[in-house]
Amino acid sequence: MSISEYLESLNQRYTLGNATEHSYRGDLEQLLKALIPDVRVTNEPKRQSCGAPDYILTKNEIPVGFIEAKDIGDSDLEVKIKSNNKDWEFFDVEKGIGRIWINEEQYFDNVPLIAWEFYIGGYQPAQKWLKDRRERTIEVEDILHYQKIIVALSETDRLMKEIDKVVIE
Repeated sequence: MSISEYLESLNQRYTLGNATEHSYRGDLEQLLKALIPDVRVTNEPKRQSCGAPDYILTKNEIPVGFIEAKDIGDSDLEVKIKSNNKDWEFFDVEKGIGRIWINEEQYFDNVPLIAWEFYIGGYQPAQKWLKDRRERTIEVEDILHYQKIIVALSETDRLMKEIDKVVIE
């Protein structure tokens, strides 16, 4: 499904006058699968009453993010990074995953601790990317890009561990 097909479908449903955020779920799922084919999109409709995300995004069995569908005009659609570095993270060290808060209400969930703490040179890219965007509104494309950064860092760590296993004679 292309973005124009998605928008046309939304417009048709909206024109009927009785659409809710749930009316658009199937179209949104198709669009996500078309835009990011290497990421698995899992619809979580049973969990939505407890505030869980509507879609879980995973790549290579690693959770890389979530998407929560909102009604048109909902103020939660704006994502603005406001957090201080010290307040950003909450990790379950035993599970190796955590939640990175980007403002008082929004966060990236299931971020692998290894990706969050990963260094390249003197920088921690997962942290630096967010710090560089503090007090800025980020778009959906930015969120998808950040999720790709997390996957890339996780995969880099995995590959480095595989390389370290190789015995050179």
